[in-house]
Amino acid sequence: MRSRVLYLLTAVLILPVALWLTACTEYDGDVMENMPPEVEFVNVHQDIDNMPEDVEVDTVVYDYAPVIYWKGSDEDGFIEYYSYADITEAAAIENPLDYIPRIPQEAWVDTIATQATITLLSDPDEITEHVFYVRAFDNEGAESSVKYRRFYRTNNAPVIPRIGLTGEDEEDFNTRYVVEDTLFSAPSITNIYSGIEFSWRGSDPDDKALFTIPLEYQAILVKAPAETIFVNPWSDEVEIQLVDLETGYYTLNVWARDDGLTKSVAPARAEFYAIRPTFENNLLLVLESAFPSYSVLTNPPDRDTLRVFYEDLLTEIAPQISNTQLDMSSDTDVRIYPVYTPSQAVPRSLMAQYKLVIFAADHYSETTWNAYTQTKQAISEDYLRVGGRIWQMGRCLTNTGAFYGDFNNIEMYSEFFGVDSLAAPPESYQVPIPPVPAMRADFIGTLPGLPSFTALEFDSMKVKWNGYNLPGTTDPHYYQNSYGLTGVDRIQRNDDATTTQQFVSGTFGSEVTIENEDSHVLPTGLNSFDNDYPEYLIPATPTNAFIVLKNDNVSEITRIVNWTLFNQGKENYEAQPVVTANNLAYISYTEGEPWSNSDSLQVDYTYSPISVMHLKPVEIRVEGYQGGNQLNPNSQLRFRTAMTTFSYFFVDHQGTVENWIQMLDWLYNPSLNNAEFDF
Repeated sequence: MRSRVLYLLTAVLILPVALWLTACTEYDGDVMENMPPEVEFVNVHQDIDNMPEDVEVDTVVYDYAPVIYWKGSDEDGFIEYYSYADITEAAAIENPLDYIPRIPQEAWVDTIATQATITLLSDPDEITEHVFYVRAFDNEGAESSVKYRRFYRTNNAPVIPRIGLTGEDEEDFNTRYVVEDTLFSAPSITNIYSGIEFSWRGSDPDDKALFTIPLEYQAILVKAPAETIFVNPWSDEVEIQLVDLETGYYTLNVWARDDGLTKSVAPARAEFYAIRPTFENNLLLVLESAFPSYSVLTNPPDRDTLRVFYEDLLTEIAPQISNTQLDMSSDTDVRIYPVYTPSQAVPRSLMAQYKLVIFAADHYSETTWNAYTQTKQAISEDYLRVGGRIWQMGRCLTNTGAFYGDFNNIEMYSEFFGVDSLAAPPESYQVPIPPVPAMRADFIGTLPGLPSFTALEFDSMKVKWNGYNLPGTTDPHYYQNSYGLTGVDRIQRNDDATTTQQFVSGTFGSEVTIENEDSHVLPTGLNSFDNDYPEYLIPATPTNAFIVLKNDNVSEITRIVNWTLFNQGKENYEAQPVVTANNLAYISYTEGEPWSNSDSLQVDYTYSPISVMHLKPVEIRVEGYQGGNQLNPNSQLRFRTAMTTFSYFFVDHQGTVENWIQMLDWLYNPSLNNAEFDF
């Protein structure tokens, strides 16, 4: 407190003295006036080669918008800002100095920079003269003298842009681009739908090897006959994403303009037809089963038989569907659409009307329908991206003679159907075919992958429609003592999919006895024939060896004889199995000469010829959504798919009814289903 009082007292005594001294002081000389700043052009070169003959030598000719540089200085202060003006008035061109006082105030552009890109507006194919003025202002508002420089601008209009669908080969872009396919339009961009995308490319005749004229573009969308949807501002964007379009014909016009604001003589034009899916009807069922003349089956079900099967099935289950009301009395709400020729893909305009599309291929074709396959897959992918739902079912989907060809768009099926691969292993086409009988009647039913689904059994009453004659077969419907279905592929699914049905093989539970098989001892050093066996296997010893059998799933070995040692009079010619694993057996024998890979053996054993198809997925489903997970209330449904690699026509009726009710209720659910966990 004491120090504060002393401080205040000192201030009171000193302040009057300071004021008195100031009042008594006298200055010698005059007060200096503020000096105006100076400004000058720098680094502006003459382009003698392009200069017209009658142009003065203090001018510069450009065929692009140049960057003009200047600098300023102020002896007694600093530059506050600059102003520049680009003038094309005749009076300025005739006498630049006299025009300075007449420059409109709005023509001046203020800047703190010492450079500017000057448009130098000009008419196409003409040389336009410009007078460029620049001035500087200092920190006290003083203005420099105005400096000027003449510029000439030659300009050619930009080339008409070339336009095309984004992602297509740019070699196919053109000034007039007509999209042959119908395009789907959705209300907004999502994680799987990026809109109807166009890109364009432009150029300018004034481009140089080391300098490209910067271009701007303006996109204008017009709906036929003459409704302007939007006119975009000029920008350097070279692509556009169109969403929320109503059904109709459209033209996207894209103009180009250069840095002199000269427009192309015409716009690029992209003409297309867009459909806004309505999903107003419930079910489109596409019968893909080929005519009997196309089928490899000896007696396939005809189209009328299949149509009646699906009509009766849908009529029976319609009242039991909870999440929609199938109107079986309507020809449009539930429609069966037969495919008659390879070129007859389902039109986009038809698919866009339906919430759910089911493709049913109940028998397979010997003719490769590649054109149909490629068109169908492209339409299906676009339909799913805008919120569609597809159930795809059929036999022998991987057969090169099937409607699905060689499953040629695996990326689409992986993204939307959860399928990494579909396969009937090559061994299935060998005769005899015990291990992998995909083309034999190995499929006898299913086991459910989810508790809500029902096991299915092959309907033996329909065996007459299941024929497929392979060389060496006597009954194409019969395999391993039971009737079954041919042409059922296994699905290798990814983590997005849930299994609803699993393959049940007719080989399950059966036993086969093999006598006098010429098996062999595993060699001490692995060779090319045995290079799949692990190196840790113990080589033959005086008491033990490994033998290799020709069949997997060996259940019991009853006799092992080494005829080479028997003929040599050796006592250790018989052996007993110690451990059996798949097709390998670790054996023991009386101590003596070690068994060799060159020895001749005979082995009796039994094995289970179970197919590698057994318990593999044959029906899966996927729910596509956007958001954290299915339980997140902010997550949004995007699409649903199901894939079945057998035909419900060939399995028991009651199981078919129960499973179709389950599947359709899931497909039609308007909200996200709860997360599922299959077995």
